[in-house]
Amino acid sequence: MDPPSENKLNEYVKPVKDSPFVREISVCLRAVLRSGNTIVRRDFDLKAEDKPNEFVGHNSMLTAADTKSHEIIIKLMKKEAPEAWIIAEESKGEKKVLTEANFADVIESGATVFSFDEVDGTSAYAWDTSTWAVHAGCQIGLDHVAGAQYMPAINGGLLVFAVKGGGAWEVSGYYGGPKRLKAAKPLNDDHQKVSWYGPDSRIASNRAQFGKFLDKLTDEMRTPMITGSCGYGLALVARGSTHLLFQPRHFIYDWHQGYPCVLEAGGKMIFFTHDNGKLKFHKKPAIGMYNPARKVAGFLAGEADTAEKWAKILKQLYTK
Repeated sequence: MDPPSENKLNEYVKPVKDSPFVREISVCLRAVLRSGNTIVRRDFDLKAEDKPNEFVGHNSMLTAADTKSHEIIIKLMKKEAPEAWIIAEESKGEKKVLTEANFADVIESGATVFSFDEVDGTSAYAWDTSTWAVHAGCQIGLDHVAGAQYMPAINGGLLVFAVKGGGAWEVSGYYGGPKRLKAAKPLNDDHQKVSWYGPDSRIASNRAQFGKFLDKLTDEMRTPMITGSCGYGLALVARGSTHLLFQPRHFIYDWHQGYPCVLEAGGKMIFFTHDNGKLKFHKKPAIGMYNPARKVAGFLAGEADTAEKWAKILKQLYTK
């Protein structure tokens, strides 16, 4: 079969056509499909340049594909939702972009905000492996109403999306769709469960903080797997392909788009922040987590019982 395409957008949104947020999910889908199906061709200078980042240093990089993806998405937004505010990893001075100075006022005003990660997993893209993605999400005030995650190099093009109250769905080049998604079913034996975590967990400072937790995760579950795309990990949760995803502190544009997909699939996300050397857990995002300039919140996402159990373990094992 052919990969997911903008030309079939009406077919994809048919299951949620009566949603009050059909416009928002349509914008998200157009953004990820138009961008993803362009950059998957890899007809760019693929040289990866270091991108200054105080949190992960040389592990942050930029390619021409990131820039091209951003250009495609911004052009789309000017046409489809010019009134909306934007959170984007590669923002370059566009108007109506959330910043550290204005994010709280904008969100608390009830404004519509779209978020984008133009290439999530740039290392995977640059080295021609499959686990990279393009993501788009939308919130109105503090209400997350839509999210779309597109992995063009997986399953002939794997598209996962969700609308508040309308469920989580999947379309792929290999298996067609749209198909309704459900998070993993509960299992009593952790040894039979699958887990994933992000490579940021093993960066020196995070390894010192979370090393005991990651070691226990490795001991108790089937071999944990690593994804450099936070959003892809959340798509796996929504698909029921993993029981648990652990991520240390991330930027808002890393998890924003996958959050509604996890919830609409029946999964759970438990956020945590750092407070005077201890972890503080949150059932839903707090306003400070939307600061686009800071890595504020980490999380555990997955099947509800598993996420809750391992959040308790993380609290016990966390090292300042």
